[in-house]
Amino acid sequence: MTLFHALGPFAAQGGVVAAPGMVLLTDYTITHAGTSATLTNGQVTFTAVTSLSLDGVFSADFDNYLILIRCLGNTDINMQLRMVASGTPATGSNYTTQEIYAVGTVVGAGRASGTIASFQFFGSQNMNGTHLHLYGPALAQPTAFRAVGARGTGGAQIDELAGTHSLSTSYDGLYISATNGNITGALQVYGVRS
Repeated sequence: MTLFHALGPFAAQGGVVAAPGMVLLTDYTITHAGTSATLTNGQVTFTAVTSLSLDGVFSADFDNYLILIRCLGNTDINMQLRMVASGTPATGSNYTTQEIYAVGTVVGAGRASGTIASFQFFGSQNMNGTHLHLYGPALAQPTAFRAVGARGTGGAQIDELAGTHSLSTSYDGLYISATNGNITGALQVYGVRS
């Protein structure tokens, strides 16, 4: 019995079985503002950056993506994103976000729209982490995103933000920035194959 026969109906691509699941992306470039950022074997490691661009990361290979981020802020920081096409961030007033959060005994919610979208809040007290899901960024249709994260503020804070970018444009990159400080940590980008 061959390996591919044992795996059933999945087709081999380049010697690798193309099964459903997440694929770590390694073939893109990064730019940053701040101290340093490197991309090695699919992990972006960054130190004291105020912004980070992932260029050429979205393609026709996948409809949906997951970005895992773990980091510390040098202060409590609001993180924002913009979609990017061919190195140019989309700066029009086309972003809308909804947020719910819980810290200590306080629970809150909010809504915002503008030229950039909040996607998470990172603190300086303990390690922060988030799952940033992007739905259809490379497709010529509006893009949706959702971020679920935790930060070490007030012991532990839960943040969940959902948003849209309303233009029917195909994007190949993502720009993230810290509004009022810098972050140090790492991220990985996965394409989700159905």
